[in-house]
Amino acid sequence: MLSLGHTYLELIAPDPEQDIAGTQGERFAALAAPGLVTWAARGDLGAAAQTLQAEGIRASGPHRTQRATPGGGLLIWDLLFHGSEELGGLLPFCIDWLECPHPSGVNPVGGQLEDVTLALPDPAPLRSALTALGVDGVEVCEGERSMSVEVDCANGPVTLTTTAETLAVPFGH
Repeated sequence: MLSLGHTYLELIAPDPEQDIAGTQGERFAALAAPGLVTWAARGDLGAAAQTLQAEGIRASGPHRTQRATPGGGLLIWDLLFHGSEELGGLLPFCIDWLECPHPSGVNPVGGQLEDVTLALPDPAPLRSALTALGVDGVEVCEGERSMSVEVDCANGPVTLTTTAETLAVPFGH
């Protein structure tokens, strides 16, 4: 995890020490190249579930999740996933960090988030869902299905993007 100012970037990859059969890790290991899969929005998961349902989008959760930290602590958080195949990873899953410190405040600084751009042929449903969830600061435009994130790093800007393959990876459904 890297702090990007008021937000953070989490890179997820399969752990070679773990059995990944039937897990998200197995899906990631099968990818030919890395790329963005999805993103998260934080907030009240009960309200987010009601909002998604009002938008006609099935919600699943909250799902309690936890992991040990390298320092021996325990992080516990809740996740809410959406069931929109149409919007896929362009519509964020939702996270509530509960009593845990937000990752942007406890991880090394990797840069500053400058831009998030989401594109799809018909952006209206995504724009509507993001507005209803109260997610702002994201550019939603008409175009070929994609997600890109620009981060201003010490050595210059870095752009992270989806690939056709990562756009097809289901996440949390």
